[in-house]
Amino acid sequence: MVNGIALISWRDDIGAYLVAQHPQVSKLDVKDVMSIYNVHRQNSLEPNFGSLSMKNLKVASFFTGLKTTKYLGPAPNYIVSLLLDRTENPADFRKILPNLTTNEIIPNFLEMLPEFLEKFKKLASDIVGIILIQKQSEGEKPFIVFQAFKKAVDLTSNMIREIWSSTTKNATDAKYSEYKEDKLKFANFYTGTPEKFVVTPGMIVSYIFEESSTPIKEYKKLVLDYSFDLLMKITAILTEGLNRVSEIELQNLEEKFIPAETQETSIETKVAEEAKLKEKLEKIELKTEVKKLETRLIETEEERQKSLMMLEGDKEAMEHLVEQITKFQEKIIDKTQELTFLENKVEEKDKHIRNLLKIIRSLRKYVSY
Repeated sequence: MVNGIALISWRDDIGAYLVAQHPQVSKLDVKDVMSIYNVHRQNSLEPNFGSLSMKNLKVASFFTGLKTTKYLGPAPNYIVSLLLDRTENPADFRKILPNLTTNEIIPNFLEMLPEFLEKFKKLASDIVGIILIQKQSEGEKPFIVFQAFKKAVDLTSNMIREIWSSTTKNATDAKYSEYKEDKLKFANFYTGTPEKFVVTPGMIVSYIFEESSTPIKEYKKLVLDYSFDLLMKITAILTEGLNRVSEIELQNLEEKFIPAETQETSIETKVAEEAKLKEKLEKIELKTEVKKLETRLIETEEERQKSLMMLEGDKEAMEHLVEQITKFQEKIIDKTQELTFLENKVEEKDKHIRNLLKIIRSLRKYVSY
């Protein structure tokens, strides 16, 4: 049985690292990821299939090849790994993985951020990019996993460190933060720790904005909604990969166990095939996997609703503050009008007094002492 799927990549400054995994059980650690990568590097620098036995599972995986070779697919240095029961034979997946890796999973990941950036900039014209940031382990530097930009942006390693540090500091759960440097503004969403996370742990989705008259806080709800959708997209891509493997497994089972003479297109045959497919689906426990996914989706939606409630509370507080400021401004206007009225009265009195003084001076010549 296929228990999970993982996407692994390589950077010269980081080494092998886990991009994403689904489901989040029996999570691969740094040592596991490096072991999988080493199997492929020992086989060849070019695209190759690899297998590995670990303590609790077996791994079947495909490597797209180094960028210095004739790599397969849209990008080099990627590995898609299937996490198998120890009863499985990794060689059974040798034919499935090359196409799944190069034509489905990796293209979908590479197209994901540009698509989200196009949608986001229709609602926020001052956005210039979206980046996904990860960190291998404590003591290691954070790094960009995926990125998409509307125009060239000079991001320094210090900026990435500051974003990670300020966003994850004292965070045990999902967290929103803001950061500003060098005429750029960053709205960040941290998915949380492995103990408590939204969809996938240990990742920051960072939205980069230019200096503008729009306060970055106004984009908070938009950032949270898009981050949730983006993370669900990552899960969906990997889930589709698992489903694709299951479909091919079923096709192989049909070819192996269903006699050719029974593979006709009659209604009776179709009904019989559907019954057999249903039975096989139950045998490979796809229903259990779907239920797990549905449960996780429900939990994630509850977490999202909590975040939205918190946002509503912030919105109500802001509206109350605006209302108080408006009332205060109205009082100032009223007082200003009263002061203007009094000033006019004083001016009239002053003018009247001056006129009286003139009259008194003109009458003095008629008064004898």
